[in-house]
Amino acid sequence: MSRLAALSPELDDSWKAYIAKEGDGHRSDLFNQVSVVLEGVRQRNPAMIITEREALSFLGLPDCGLVVGNDSFYIYYYWRTDTKSRWEVMISIHDGRFVNTGWNDASVNDLSKWKQYRTWSDVLGSTK
Repeated sequence: MSRLAALSPELDDSWKAYIAKEGDGHRSDLFNQVSVVLEGVRQRNPAMIITEREALSFLGLPDCGLVVGNDSFYIYYYWRTDTKSRWEVMISIHDGRFVNTGWNDASVNDLSKWKQYRTWSDVLGSTK
């Protein structure tokens, strides 16, 4: 986490604000900001490898996920105050590298078959 925080003060500031005001139990607009800034860091630095664990360290314990071969997908639910609805952030991992972020209204995807995560051992047991 410290490597990315040093490279992007905006990411560090966004994460600190999120932890101080929301935290994993109350994800909302500040969580979304962390995900947006993290994706921005990835896009602005295409040669820089952001590892799966680094991405997870900023976003926290995902709500659910799916592993297919060398690809992992993690879903984080959060509440958007502007739409007053539940949304999701999905991060994509390929070969242990963070490669993409997507956002969507949570009502449009059926994730009932995805593995639900309750502890870090649930997540870490599913990674390579």
